[in-house]
Amino acid sequence: MDNKLVAEDYLDSYLNTLNPFEIKLSKFEYLRVKLLIRKKLEEEKSKEDLYLLDAYLDIVLDKKEISPFYARLLIQKSSLGNGLASYIIYSCYKKKIQPFISSKYENYIYVAAKNNFELAYEEVINLFIINKSKLSKEETLKYVNKITDKNLKKLYLTYFSLDKEYIESDDYDKPICYYLLGKMYEEGNIFKKDINKAIEYYSKGAYLKEINSINRLATIYKEGLTGVVDISKALYYFSLSSDLDSSNIIDLISLKLETEDIPLDELNIMIDSLKKLNSEEGVILLGRIYLEYPVLKKQKEGLYLISYYALTKPNLYYDLYKYHSKYSNRKEAIRNLRRGVVKKDPRCIEEARGYKKLFSLIH
Repeated sequence: MDNKLVAEDYLDSYLNTLNPFEIKLSKFEYLRVKLLIRKKLEEEKSKEDLYLLDAYLDIVLDKKEISPFYARLLIQKSSLGNGLASYIIYSCYKKKIQPFISSKYENYIYVAAKNNFELAYEEVINLFIINKSKLSKEETLKYVNKITDKNLKKLYLTYFSLDKEYIESDDYDKPICYYLLGKMYEEGNIFKKDINKAIEYYSKGAYLKEINSINRLATIYKEGLTGVVDISKALYYFSLSSDLDSSNIIDLISLKLETEDIPLDELNIMIDSLKKLNSEEGVILLGRIYLEYPVLKKQKEGLYLISYYALTKPNLYYDLYKYHSKYSNRKEAIRNLRRGVVKKDPRCIEEARGYKKLFSLIH
């Protein structure tokens, strides 16, 4: 098909429905759409909806930053109840695109859903399913009932135990359906618990690059939920996940550090990746790497990072205890172990059982 016609059809779809986002184009075709947008904007300066689509395409094309003009426009339109603008802001947050990387922009997905943007309904529901939602089950069900895709709505209702009928199909048009079915079998929700059946559906979702399915497979193999730990498969799926969402590289690096001897050149690549994330979890893992690998000559910096975040994340006191124990600062090691026990960190409590001075804190 003529690329120009494809781009024009996409743009017409947007202008008529404001929702062409389930149509997938090649990178070249998206660039064609952007050229058409620029041409139309020259003809008609007041088309703010075209600006919004142009901003959205910057996300699709994996840009690291959107222009200050678009950022101001998105915030303004979102404040006026534009669901698409709110959805774009959330998409920027999710992909760590400047200037929307602060955690406060996480809430914009709920703003988009409240303003009746249908793609936001699915995201809000999926956040609830993977236990990352700020909404209750009852609030989430309101959005389930607004879904227009009948098959997807049916499956969501099945997951929420409101509709017992199982849609026997192997041709779902949305990859998230495979994740839902896998989760039902894994949890024994609606169907009899069956980890092998869960893996079967997660694998179908993973084949279609459904990231929740990929993450679940990685965890299943890492934790040995099949009865056998399989680190090579876990690393494979964590790698796939990080290719789709760079923030997931934390899980991949953490597992590699636990299971492999990492050469210095690879360590430096990991460090560069973590620095680019601009996330709290990335900084904490960076601190742990600095502490555990003296060859990097950054233990002082690692000690500062871990000590700082331990104030709000008590599980890090155990890392400080291990570090000071290793480098013969027994007094400081016990001090951090005590702090972890007081904050009820399980690893610190278990370790403290061997110290008489800390025994009274445990009981």
